[in-house]
Amino acid sequence: MTDTSLTEYIDSLEPLDSPASPGSGSVGAGTQTRSASAPAAHRHVAKVLDIDPERMAERIARAGGRHLADRHLRRHVYSVSENPYRWALLRDTGRRVTVCANELPAGGGRSRRSAELAVADFDQAHALLEQLGFTPRAYHENHRSSWLLEDVRLEIDSWPLIPPFLGLEGRNAAHVHSAADRLELPRTALTGDNTAAVHARYGITLSALTNLRF
Repeated sequence: MTDTSLTEYIDSLEPLDSPASPGSGSVGAGTQTRSASAPAAHRHVAKVLDIDPERMAERIARAGGRHLADRHLRRHVYSVSENPYRWALLRDTGRRVTVCANELPAGGGRSRRSAELAVADFDQAHALLEQLGFTPRAYHENHRSSWLLEDVRLEIDSWPLIPPFLGLEGRNAAHVHSAADRLELPRTALTGDNTAAVHARYGITLSALTNLRF
């Protein structure tokens, strides 16, 4: 698997488990626009970096936010052929476990998910895929606390090697900015960086990490 395809896989987790384009342009102060897999509407994403998760959760609750769930997200990515632009992804979102096949067009662009299958057990599925000859390329995990404020999805994400950050996703930039204002977060603190770019701020190449665990 190439660094490009692994980064594409990582971006597909941004930040609410829907696809994102690494080349998405920024809209407004520190927000990023993207569209999920067709035909979903465009969404706008921002992050606030280097937060204290407990204090942020308290701030969201004081602002009227509703706690949805705390989850442990896990992913294995596998090579499926000699073609570096094709790979398989085993993913546990904390709600469901799926295996899917992905392909990145050789000329660039958004990855295509050609097939997806729900499975019962993450570890057993990983063992089966290895027995079938799929080559494991990377394992990544993170913790996530999900909230809702003004119909804006808020995700407090913790990754093993970097400080926690807050992800905000709403219908448009103004929607995201309104939620940030209610949280008394300065708009200058918002960034449109994807998860790989956030790691790069700390000198870490996320696509080079093959075993990212707590």
